[in-house]
Amino acid sequence: MLKTTGDEMITAVYDKGTLSEILKKKLEESSDSFAPPVLFNITENDDLSLENVMSFTALKEKAVQGKVNAVIIPDMDKKVRLVIERIYELESVPLYYASLNQVVSNKELELKNISRDKPWLDVMEYHVADHCNMNCKGCGHCANIIPDAEFPDLNNYKNELIRLKELFDGIGLIRLLGGEPLLNEELKEFITLTRQYFPFSNLHVVTNGILLTEMPDRLVQVLHDECVTVDISLYPPMHEQENRIRTYLKDKELLFMIEKIDTFFRRFTPFGGNDAAKSFAHCESSRNHLMNKGRIASCAMPYSIEILNRKYGYSIEHNAWIDLFDSSISGWEINKRLDLESSLCTYCREELQLYKWEQKDAQNACESDWIFTE
Repeated sequence: MLKTTGDEMITAVYDKGTLSEILKKKLEESSDSFAPPVLFNITENDDLSLENVMSFTALKEKAVQGKVNAVIIPDMDKKVRLVIERIYELESVPLYYASLNQVVSNKELELKNISRDKPWLDVMEYHVADHCNMNCKGCGHCANIIPDAEFPDLNNYKNELIRLKELFDGIGLIRLLGGEPLLNEELKEFITLTRQYFPFSNLHVVTNGILLTEMPDRLVQVLHDECVTVDISLYPPMHEQENRIRTYLKDKELLFMIEKIDTFFRRFTPFGGNDAAKSFAHCESSRNHLMNKGRIASCAMPYSIEILNRKYGYSIEHNAWIDLFDSSISGWEINKRLDLESSLCTYCREELQLYKWEQKDAQNACESDWIFTE
């Protein structure tokens, strides 16, 4: 463990592996605005600390002694609240956030001052296209049964970003998805607008990869310049294209990640009856907060239910949407509600029913594609 004796002033950098090491090195090479950097984690017990990493208990002691120059948190993706809300305990210490694009780029390091007046939002997902060119059976966003091309209005999105900026100090991860986002010819503008209001967020574009190598140069350029991660869901028809896609993205010097997908799952039960709290606790999607038409929810299910209601005649009502433009609500209250189950959770099973991935378009899709079967 890291010894904390001595009267030296330190700059504490949250330990997130390689990213923190890169940030630490950048700080050591930068101007003398910060004291020597030291890694820390939020473990309370020194005995559980890693070698050369300070425990949170030791850091708090240093802060009380006035020996902490600043605390800097590198990109935390969708776990940003977990760390920042603990760091609020260091009341007298300046807090900063270093985004992924700031850490990995060759640009001079620019840090965001973390405010204690507004919370952070872990994740915001947004459909830049509702329809898709892959047509996955049982799509979790129902993109395969969207009959026509549907894109959001750019000005409406701008107003939603402005409102999010009023409510939250920052967002850990923003994912522009769909549907298939590369179908939207204004994707470049959506990216630029997102970066304008949330320059420190980890920004992803989630795609099935079909149109990747056909992207216009101006879109490739903005993906590169704005440090956007191309997040590829690689379904079976595209598996053989993986090497070609990797080569293309490397040649363009783009950040990317690839997840091969062979199976989908069902958990929807149209007549409810499940334990909402247990379903929410077991839901891996509950932190993938979807924003849609000035509303936000814990996951994409409220959006999908609207489509399933129309398509199959359900009349499922729920309280899952939160109105972002409700003048009486704060970011703190929104986070509290996102952390709790809604009435819609009773329509989801705790367990997942896995099935082999396949394609089904709107003409061939059927109600049972989404329904958990006993």
